[in-house]
Amino acid sequence: MRIPRKRRDATYFAFLHACLEKMAEVRAVETNPLLGSVLLVTSLCAEDIFAYAKRHQLFEKLEEKIAQDPITGNILSRVARGVKKADNRLKESTNGMIDMKTLAFGAFAGLGIYQITRGQVLASASALMMSAFTFFPFDSDP
Repeated sequence: MRIPRKRRDATYFAFLHACLEKMAEVRAVETNPLLGSVLLVTSLCAEDIFAYAKRHQLFEKLEEKIAQDPITGNILSRVARGVKKADNRLKESTNGMIDMKTLAFGAFAGLGIYQITRGQVLASASALMMSAFTFFPFDSDP
């Protein structure tokens, strides 16, 4: 899990580590304050972990936090609906060959290659290529 708002907060992650270790069925906890991340080795499902965290005021799921804010929740849900509509139209017009993830992958990969040809290899090209692979449709249906 990632908790970006608490990134670099060693005190919070030490507290979080101690609290999560007390959970039943947790075999191991690793926290990394520099990255703002938590790794749990457990047989619990994600919902049980989030329920425990919410009960003990450790952290909340982003979706729950957004749902509590009517302005942000409303804007984000409208944007999500718009993107979903565009994705459906794109799939329809290409007979299912291209979706938004594939389009984003192509765009970011293309921009990464463009940056490489300009000699901008370390920062810009690598960031664009990483962005491209976050959209790569590994799990898409044939």
